[in-house]
Amino acid sequence: MIAEEWSIPVGGGVYAYLLPRGGDRMEIAGVSRGLGLRLGNLDLAGEGVGIGGVVARRRGVTYFPLHHTDKIVGDTVSRLYQLNGISKKYVGALDVTMLHRAIRDVLAPHYQAGSPLSSLFKLLMVLRGRLVKTRYTRVDSVGSVEVCYRFAGNHILLSVSRVDGAGKLIIANEFSGKLFDTVVVQGKTLQPPPWARCRSNRLTLFSKVLQVAVTVELPQGYEAYIGREVLPPRLDWAGVDILMPEESINLSYKIIVSREPDMGLRGNTSSHLSPNNHDRDHGE
Repeated sequence: MIAEEWSIPVGGGVYAYLLPRGGDRMEIAGVSRGLGLRLGNLDLAGEGVGIGGVVARRRGVTYFPLHHTDKIVGDTVSRLYQLNGISKKYVGALDVTMLHRAIRDVLAPHYQAGSPLSSLFKLLMVLRGRLVKTRYTRVDSVGSVEVCYRFAGNHILLSVSRVDGAGKLIIANEFSGKLFDTVVVQGKTLQPPPWARCRSNRLTLFSKVLQVAVTVELPQGYEAYIGREVLPPRLDWAGVDILMPEESINLSYKIIVSREPDMGLRGNTSSHLSPNNHDRDHGE
């Protein structure tokens, strides 16, 4: 079976399928993504990397997967990522990567904290989306990671295995921010911030317009970050990302797909979301 033709129902009319690489018009053009969700003919991933997308952070550099191989055995699928790409920013033929990074590092904390300077950051991001292009360059691989998906009704069970390499891994679960506009934490319904640490092992993204909920259930001891950015023409994502420290070799977690938000109080939670730019550099 061709991987792009594979799909499986996960409840409520929602189907899971393996996402193709980011399209030419996307910010992540050419980057390997994870598992997508589809409601009818509507793709729910948007600019996000789907469920179980992987990037690495090593010595201050973010590495993206530009190559992957798939294996499908019955209702179990796996995707092996090669972390072999870095991003660069260009205005025409001019490389502005370092200038872009310097401006972003100064203004991003104000944007995330909602300070008066946040509107300036948004304006610059809109201009950036029109003037600055991201290109991904192949480099020597810094490692490979396998993500295995198993399906049980509306539950998706993920096993992430570091095959080789070093560095922190960020396991992303990201969908369209235009569609997913709400987060439920500790039974409270909130509007997702641009980027924040969440001290909870159970978080739900909810699309009010579609009545689709995606709950991420983590093991104890892992840091989760939640965020949402919709800044046309560049950004359209909402998601829960998991930080996998360098000493971790394996990580298992669960995704639950439903047609209503999870309002339970299960899990070790905190009622607040703490703004934090830690390891969000993969958005670049």
